Amino acid sequence: MKRTYVLFPLLAIALPVYAVACGGETQTAPPPPPPPGPTETASAPPPPPASSPVASASAAPPAAPEIPFKPVVDFAALPPLRAAKPDDKKIVAAAGDIKKTHAECAGAPVRVASQATGAFTAKGATETAYVLEWTCGKGKAQTFVHKLLILNDAGKAIREHDVNASQIGGITDLDLDGDNEIVVVSASGALTARLVDVSDGDIKIVYEWAQLGSHDCVNGSQDAPKLVYRKTDKSMDFHAEPAKRACSAAPAASSAAPAKAPPKK
Repeated sequence: MKRTYVLFPLLAIALPVYAVACGGETQTAPPPPPPPGPTETASAPPPPPASSPVASASAAPPAAPEIPFKPVVDFAALPPLRAAKPDDKKIVAAAGDIKKTHAECAGAPVRVASQATGAFTAKGATETAYVLEWTCGKGKAQTFVHKLLILNDAGKAIREHDVNASQIGGITDLDLDGDNEIVVVSASGALTARLVDVSDGDIKIVYEWAQLGSHDCVNGSQDAPKLVYRKTDKSMDFHAEPAKRACSAAPAASSAAPAKAPPKK
């Protein structure tokens, strides 16, 4: 039987092995580089957006405009003292007996020093406020007693309170409740002013202005402050603006002679 040997495959395997074993190197050609891709044209970056102010979350809100002060009383333009009138005795008679509260004033001369018309105890009321002044005692013991008297339109007394003031400087409705507050002032010697409310039955001092100066005429001028206020969301603010006015001599305390107090039955 004839045998046939296939040597070519074995020889193909053995030759590379033999070449390596004998120090030979087999080199393989590198693959060709890939074809270049499409060239990209670099475009310019877009322009930055226009700058605009950006509100900061922590930025404070704009300040509210300051509320201006409004005048209440100007000492340079106080109402004149009230001249004596025929109905003064009737007005004084409507007040309580002075000697019950001020025994030293029994039989003392009294005058109606000041008056103002408005609604003082209730919204829409027709009332008149008076300041009565008693001159009590003589010489060094002489004193003055002042009362704020409110009469209704029938002439009946509905409020009567002692006040440390010689006249009514003005009236106003600061709280816009329909009834008027009264500014009572002392305009001789040391200047004082009080804003009072009598709508609740008693007298309530809403505000008192202190250290307003003096009525004394010094070197041709005297203090004449302006009393002002403003209402905010949180409070009512009061202030006195210093001012001066020309003077030559202190005016007389009153242009009317005081009348005797009427007898009480």
